[in-house]
Amino acid sequence: MQRSVVEKVCFFLAGWAVLQTCPAGDPLIEVHIEGRRIEGTPLDWSPRRVTLLTPGGVREDISPVAVERFRQLNGIFAPCSQRQARRQVRSEFGPAFSVTATEHYLVVHPRDSRDLWGPHLETLYRDFHGFFRHHACSVEKVRFPLVVIVLPSRDDLLRSATRGGRSASARLAGYYCDRSNRIWVHTAPPTAGRLPLDATVTLRHEAAHQLAFNTGIHPRFGTTPLWVAEGLAVLFEMPSASAAVGAEASPTDHQVADRLAVGRVTDKLSRRSIGLQSLIDHDRDFQRTPDAAYSQSASLTRFLVARHVVRYLRYLKCIASRPHFSRYRTTARRADFESSFGADVARLETSWKAHVDANP
Repeated sequence: MQRSVVEKVCFFLAGWAVLQTCPAGDPLIEVHIEGRRIEGTPLDWSPRRVTLLTPGGVREDISPVAVERFRQLNGIFAPCSQRQARRQVRSEFGPAFSVTATEHYLVVHPRDSRDLWGPHLETLYRDFHGFFRHHACSVEKVRFPLVVIVLPSRDDLLRSATRGGRSASARLAGYYCDRSNRIWVHTAPPTAGRLPLDATVTLRHEAAHQLAFNTGIHPRFGTTPLWVAEGLAVLFEMPSASAAVGAEASPTDHQVADRLAVGRVTDKLSRRSIGLQSLIDHDRDFQRTPDAAYSQSASLTRFLVARHVVRYLRYLKCIASRPHFSRYRTTARRADFESSFGADVARLETSWKAHVDANP
């Protein structure tokens, strides 16, 4: 007999109430929906949406009314191992792809190509952790395998982005998907057996996103202002040791990175075209004037790291501590920024512009 929508919702919510009584540790459940079997731990549960986290680190959003059945499994939730993840991606991508394991990453790449990506990823991993260690800022241990998918062509990348609900813009060179927790890039003709610089910059940018969302620097199940997320990723774009110790990279490094990564422009006019208050309050500038928004986010982040790094790191922790799946309204964004940097935003903006003029 077919359950009504109300009956299904009540049934599922009753199951959630049972899960609240389970012992310490994340409960493990099995859900059957539309012919699929999903195993994971619940992150958020309501009559409209249930969010599960799978052992592979994938976030699954489920409508309770579509659930055919579910049950609690024995034991508690545990992330899968790198070996388990490797078997899974091999099965998923088939014989046309190879899977290369490095110390911290699984790189899925076309079988007819050798792994040019793993060494850059490991360098970024060291730079990222070195930066926060240098500033005595602890980061969480990565729980899930870090998977990077290298597709055969840019057309394949654009199709993948479209299937995932992303805007496949003409500038797209790669992306980090927080839902799958994977990086997606495409192959590029090697230069003297090396990954070209523009591909390296893109890879490091997306890998910085992945690490930030997997180490607690950004909340993967919350909201991070776009200028914060993009500014931090740009900070690590150039394969330079300066990022690891928090030193200022050379102006040439900054110019090259900002021009190569998705074609952004970083002249002084674009850096000044968006007010600091606008970046703090909302993310709309990334739709209106993306070039200026990206470059200004990078400029602001470099300034804060150079002049106010303790406050900047405190601000990151403030954002990361917000409740999961909660809206980040303008009033809260302002309050969090001002609690870290002070209420005189105009004065801070003046100092930022002076820093830009002194470091063209």
